[in-house]
Amino acid sequence: MVQLKLLYGNIFQSKSDYLDIQLAGFQIFNCPDFNNLQISCHPTCKECDGPTKDDCLSCYEFSNRRYISEFKVCICEYGTIDQNNECVNYQTLQLNKIEVQQLEKQCQYGFFEIDDDCYQCPSRITIDMITCLECILNPKSWINTLFCQTSYLVHQNGSVAKNFSYENLQYIFTGDELKYCPNCDLNLKAPYDLIEASLIFKNFCTASQSINDGCYFCQDECERCAILPTNELCLDRTPNVSFGNKTCYAPNYLNFYKKCVSCELENCLYCFDYLASDPTKSTLESLENFSLNDEEIKIGCAQCIEGYIFEFKTSTCINQKPIQQNCLRSYINFDDREICTLSNDFSISLEKINCQDLILHCKQCIKTIQTTVKCLICEDGYIVSSITGVCSICPIVNSKQCQEDNLLEPGKWKFQGFIIQFLPPKTRINYDLSRSSSIVIECLQGYRILENECQQYCDEFCSVCETEKITHSSTFYCSQCKRNYYKELIRVQADRQCIECPSLCQVCQKRPTDEINQINPYYIQDAENSIYTQRCIQKVPFDKNIHIDPMLAIAQYCYQDNCNYKLEFSYVL
Repeated sequence: MVQLKLLYGNIFQSKSDYLDIQLAGFQIFNCPDFNNLQISCHPTCKECDGPTKDDCLSCYEFSNRRYISEFKVCICEYGTIDQNNECVNYQTLQLNKIEVQQLEKQCQYGFFEIDDDCYQCPSRITIDMITCLECILNPKSWINTLFCQTSYLVHQNGSVAKNFSYENLQYIFTGDELKYCPNCDLNLKAPYDLIEASLIFKNFCTASQSINDGCYFCQDECERCAILPTNELCLDRTPNVSFGNKTCYAPNYLNFYKKCVSCELENCLYCFDYLASDPTKSTLESLENFSLNDEEIKIGCAQCIEGYIFEFKTSTCINQKPIQQNCLRSYINFDDREICTLSNDFSISLEKINCQDLILHCKQCIKTIQTTVKCLICEDGYIVSSITGVCSICPIVNSKQCQEDNLLEPGKWKFQGFIIQFLPPKTRINYDLSRSSSIVIECLQGYRILENECQQYCDEFCSVCETEKITHSSTFYCSQCKRNYYKELIRVQADRQCIECPSLCQVCQKRPTDEINQINPYYIQDAENSIYTQRCIQKVPFDKNIHIDPMLAIAQYCYQDNCNYKLEFSYVL
């Protein structure tokens, strides 16, 4: 009989548990030739190197699947749907394709209608740009307004499509053609090229201008910018290390040069600078003008993430728990001595948890040098006063933690337990209380700090969330979404949420409720089927069988070049 001993995780039984492992469905194979080990492929794969649908090496022939080597998947071709791991078409679903005779003339996509005649919209419809949506989406009624205002830029780098609204470009119809009429009077000017006329954009704002001055703002942290046919280009970007009087939020911190810089220590929540020759001279206290000539500046950590403590000799957050009994947080000083900074008892540390019995709504408090007790962290939704140390309701909407202070580094307030013990007793911490105000430290889930407000952050389907300047304030927006079933990047975002279009559509737009009811008054819309109510503005590229119905703004698959059909399902009651 053969006995095996399996060791996994923390094999050397060290104090630092670097890896915790759980095993499920574990099997041991005795294979003379390991290459003969059979792998059970996912039903969508013919050959594979793993068990999931993302481990395919090839697809079955005649399965209506297309192989994407970059993602190792076999996806269903357009015109079919993935159902129970099979690509089914309308015949498999027992739907009858019935040809429909058009009762009235219908203009093609990109044309508008006048007296049963079709005229081309003053639009540019390319793979990277769609202009004058007013005409494209309203082919029957556009003759009543004859103006263009909205365009879409579809970036080929995979970022989301951006719509631009510019000043109304007014046209008149002379009986056989459109003419651009910038002043909309009877003294007609010579007609401009229709495509160029629809691409007139405003200038970008200077620092002293506003959106009402008829100009666009550049992207955040961009001083000068320009607009290209396919994207917005930043010509002069603001250095990201500049600070001025802006709040510096942790894990960023103010260094000796009063610059807001990022914390470079791994697993550290709050960094600070100190002099190697005299560690008591640091950025934890008042930022006095220390002489930095010939001085070595080192970086320390006031608090590591949970499960780590800072060791000054190695300047690292080590994976270790406090040794002292009932100590919850500590650091190891230059003498290799562990100093406890947080516990459940003031006899162990200056800072303790569960302070509700001492200060109402207080989770964490500190005993100061003057032996008074002040709250450091209140319960969610409450604000701590840096003057009195008591908690009150936070006035900042959607905030989780905030404090009443005008600190340039509000996060420093939470680390007083470390600061008081690390610095000499008479050191004054850098708190300027001359103009007290509410500062948000942490927001509720789904929100992030932006300009001292808790603003809604991008959803989980967004891969790159950035800030966007609107008028004189900023907001979050998703610049790049994750991929859909076809492994194509989702190209539409609205209100910080990535909007997935129907399978044949690349760029879409929310359809008004009254328009949905007009198309189908019996359609019961819910979270699952709302995707099919979107207006399609741009179809997926590179498939000539996909067309957009100009009246319904729906992308459809045309079998044998025939788009005039309906699918019918028969059943007996």
